This record gives sequence, C-alpha cells and structure tokens, in this order.
Amino acid sequence: MAKAAANQQVKTLALDFQRANIPASTLAFEPGFIKTKLTGWRGRVDIEESCKGMVDIIEKLTPEKSGSSVDWSGETIPW
Repeated sequence: MAKAAANQQVKTLALDFQRANIPASTLAFEPGFIKTKLTGWRGRVDIEESCKGMVDIIEKLTPEKSGSSVDWSGETIPW
C-alpha cells in the first residue's frame, strides 16, 4: 500500500505542477536489486551502475515523462 501511495503522489504532484505552470518534474525510481551487504552481494546491479543510470535519466527528464515510474535503466514500470 505504501508503494502505491508513493507512486500516486508522484503522479499527482506532476499534474498539480502542470496545472499551476510550475516548471518542475517528478519521477519515481526503482533502483534495482543492488549488490550490497544487505542483499548478501547477490544483487544483479552494482550501485555505481544504478546511480549512473538514475542520474542519466534525471538529466534527460522532460515534462512529458513527469509523473512516471521507471527503473534505474529507464524502463517504464506500469502500475
């Protein structure tokens, strides 16, 4: 339920910003299954790779993509 609420808030903020002509964008990220001590180093993605992917997405974010949910590689996550 918390994840659904967070996703809806991202979408709602994007629509509110658009209606108010506020030049801001929102995005929900799923960083991936990261190789960390917490995951016993069994993750599929290095933290550096995930972070770089998310930064690249943020740098290319357009108003049309605002309010969406994506993973660290830019794939859209439907919900």
